[in-house]
Amino acid sequence: MEKIETQPSEDGSSSVNAFAAVMGPEHPGRLRLYGRGVTRTSLKGKMGHFESSSNATIDLVQQMEERMTRMFEEQKEQFEKQKEQYEEQKRMMRQEILGDIFVQLQRSGLQIDPNILANLCARSPGEASSTQQVAIQPINRPSFGSNNQGEPNDQGGDESS
Repeated sequence: MEKIETQPSEDGSSSVNAFAAVMGPEHPGRLRLYGRGVTRTSLKGKMGHFESSSNATIDLVQQMEERMTRMFEEQKEQFEKQKEQYEEQKRMMRQEILGDIFVQLQRSGLQIDPNILANLCARSPGEASSTQQVAIQPINRPSFGSNNQGEPNDQGGDESS
């Protein structure tokens, strides 16, 4: 490029456009580096099209963000519903297990302290006082077969502490 710039031009003027010397002369109706058939007006039209497509892209991104937010909220609601169902099932299973324990203790002939039952019903140590008011209702089921669990305890020792 430096050699081309230092050469005298054909018409004798001292200034030489190095880019024009390397790339060749301008051709009317064409733009350099864009290929054949691209004009300034068609390029301006595409630039205007680019701006409208940019706006469309921004709108699309906003729609996707709104959709993602809605989906997140729906998933959150579904999670909360499943959590409530889980807690209800857990409560029912706890009640059923405690009812079975109550029945087994009654069958064995042991005296049942209501405070112990209240503590069994407690979900956490801090809730024991509030659960004393909850009545335990045993689930009555017919027993099938003999498994010797309904017989009284014959060990004769008082193991209360």
